[in-house]
Amino acid sequence: MHFEKNLKVLEEFLSYLNILPFVSEDTNKAAKIRVELEKVGKPIGPFDLLIASQALSNRLTLVTNNEKELNRIKDLKIENWL
Repeated sequence: MHFEKNLKVLEEFLSYLNILPFVSEDTNKAAKIRVELEKVGKPIGPFDLLIASQALSNRLTLVTNNEKELNRIKDLKIENWL
């Protein structure tokens, strides 16, 4: 019973979002970012890397509370709403 209720809530929430596919351009961008950050000894987590690469590829502003890591990425636009 709870599963069905939770699924309905999740589906309603997701209906307001525009979910972007992860495409090869995002993968290439992620690889370049990873190399740049590892060269200077300041890598970031893999999920943050993928999210940031997609934001850059699509020229989007990334809303996050993880400014400490994501500020390391050149040209990434970040906003913290908290």
